[in-house]
Amino acid sequence: MGGQRGVGPDRSSGQTITGAAPVIRRRSVCYSFTVPSLRPARETMVKQTPRKVSKPPAWSRAYTDLRRRILTCDIAPGTAISEQSLAKEYQMSPTPVRDAIQRLRHEGLVTQRPDRGVEVAPMAFSDIRQLAELRWSIETGIVKIAIDRAKEADIEGLRPLAIASHEPMAGAERVALNREFHLAIAGLTGNPRLVHALSQVLDASERFFHLGIDGLEPDAMEDTHLQILDAIKGRDLDRAKLLCEREAFDNAERIVRALVERAVSPEGALDSVFSGMMMQSNDTN
Repeated sequence: MGGQRGVGPDRSSGQTITGAAPVIRRRSVCYSFTVPSLRPARETMVKQTPRKVSKPPAWSRAYTDLRRRILTCDIAPGTAISEQSLAKEYQMSPTPVRDAIQRLRHEGLVTQRPDRGVEVAPMAFSDIRQLAELRWSIETGIVKIAIDRAKEADIEGLRPLAIASHEPMAGAERVALNREFHLAIAGLTGNPRLVHALSQVLDASERFFHLGIDGLEPDAMEDTHLQILDAIKGRDLDRAKLLCEREAFDNAERIVRALVERAVSPEGALDSVFSGMMMQSNDTN
């Protein structure tokens, strides 16, 4: 019985069972294995190209330097401005210089001349008084609102800024620090329009500040700023208003004194800033 497979005794009955034994097929199962690599993982190398520090545009460089020279009276009020000369000095084409001058015109630092040229805006003694009055009227309103609204923690947060004015620094830095402090006081009101209004007044006054800042002792500036903070913190409106009045008009007097002291040069000629302001004042009277 060569065609029959699986013949064997039935162990349970003792009989012999003949026939083809059933073939049992096992279902094949495929297993997927991830074989770990014995090599260290290759890190993706990202080539980092160092960023180039881009220079400010030409008009911005001309504007920044020209504005600084006007504000510090390095270029005296009433001085004619030549686009061609400045372009040659700054080593650039006249176009960016023209753009810089146009921006300075919008700020009131440069004015148009009758001959269609431009000049540094003149300064008059009447400007000192008018700006002092405008600043005083705005800042007295600012301290009143700050007293009503400002939180004590916010007031105290300005104390380091007031103390910083005691540190030795150049006149331009002191002017900038003074501006920062007073705008921070305006910020205590929570009214951005007041901050903007005071910013415009301080911008218009900046040339005068540069003339008078050397006559201000660092201790005096620090003391005044600390007293203003203490008055706001103590909700003392009368004291705060008095300090604002004193700072605005004392600053104006200090500027006038500085102008008088530099009015005559060692050679006996009138200082260009002083003489220009005298002429402008006479024209407006």
